Amino acid sequence: MARTSVMQYKGRAADVRDVGRELGVSFVLEGSLRRSGDQLRVTAQLIDAADGSHVWAERFDGSMEDIFHFQEDVADQVAGALKAGLMEGGGEAPEPRPAPTANTKAYEYFIQGRLLLDTPAPETLDRSVMMLQRALELDPGMAAAFGSLGCANLWYVDTGLRPDPRYLVQAEKAARRALALEPQQPDALYVLANLDLKNARIEDAFEGFSRVLAADPGHGQARLWRACILLYSSFHEEALLEADRLLALDPFAPLAHWLRSTVRLHQGRFDAAVAEYEQVVAEIPTKLAWLCLAYRYQGNLDRAWDSAERLKAADPEGVLWKTAFGFLKGAEGKQAEVLEYLDDEVRRFGWDFFIVTYWVASLYALAGEADEAFRWLDRCIEVGVRNHRFFEIDPNLQGTRDDPRFHRILGEARGRAHALGTLIKREI
Repeated sequence: MARTSVMQYKGRAADVRDVGRELGVSFVLEGSLRRSGDQLRVTAQLIDAADGSHVWAERFDGSMEDIFHFQEDVADQVAGALKAGLMEGGGEAPEPRPAPTANTKAYEYFIQGRLLLDTPAPETLDRSVMMLQRALELDPGMAAAFGSLGCANLWYVDTGLRPDPRYLVQAEKAARRALALEPQQPDALYVLANLDLKNARIEDAFEGFSRVLAADPGHGQARLWRACILLYSSFHEEALLEADRLLALDPFAPLAHWLRSTVRLHQGRFDAAVAEYEQVVAEIPTKLAWLCLAYRYQGNLDRAWDSAERLKAADPEGVLWKTAFGFLKGAEGKQAEVLEYLDDEVRRFGWDFFIVTYWVASLYALAGEADEAFRWLDRCIEVGVRNHRFFEIDPNLQGTRDDPRFHRILGEARGRAHALGTLIKREI
């Protein structure tokens, strides 16, 4: 199972049988590491999750001076034990991945920087970038560090924490450096596919994310964004399939649960969406924007306002709380007040970021500004929002549906979405 799911148990006294049941696994490999100066000791034990009995246990001693040989030795022995204990009839033990660098200090910085990407917040992203840059100062030829650096810069924009296009420039620069060193480096391929998406090259982005998954089937971000393309092209069932694949690898992954609940939101299953969003926001506060929308669609404005206020408190410098406030003013029939939240920053971010593009169109619709609403809906289709099934049921667009332009929008969205169908049949 993926590290993010397994790490849910860190610091908890969990029964191995409960862990096995919750993660859907038959065996649990426990390990610990102790370090004294340059000396290392690793202990590992394989446990049958059905009854908690020990299948195998071992202790390994090594040193930081020879960390990579030690790492490979531990990996080989653990893989051999798994083969002997679990693989009936033999078969080849999995090959350990080669270390991304021979420089042990650079490797430490890389690992720390990489792990910090799991917690997208301004301070953790800043620290991640710093760690990855230190790794590259020590080893400028580490392709994996360049790939991770590209991902870190993307996160500033994708989370809405710092929607500054300069981060996208830095992300592309890092990805190009990575691919020059390692042509199939998965994180670098992911960055370029993500940038294709941001530049409205939807089919190229879909194929790009598929290339990432061919190089690394466990790349969660690539699967997440490929699913987003499916979702916003009205392929809701296929998007749910991708969400289930993510959860099979990483059952507690907040973004996988966000994806599944967002598909339900766009299917009009607002109660189901609310139930899952409430779990997600504890891990990722910026997703309060979606919880706010789900409550609004439920008709529960008190809870929607509570979510919007919490979002503003968690990310006061971001743009998402403004869209949330605007949605709720519109739901209350306060059309003029909706426009107060459509400032230059929101429009600038929304023009290029396809999820927010649709939100801006919806806000103009709520404000009764039909011409602007349709201008932004046209932009939605251009940047990749072809979710015609949701256009037809979204309460925020209610005031536009009698306008002949709405039927033109629906037709164009359907046509663009269906054009993606050939790629989807080949890849999904």
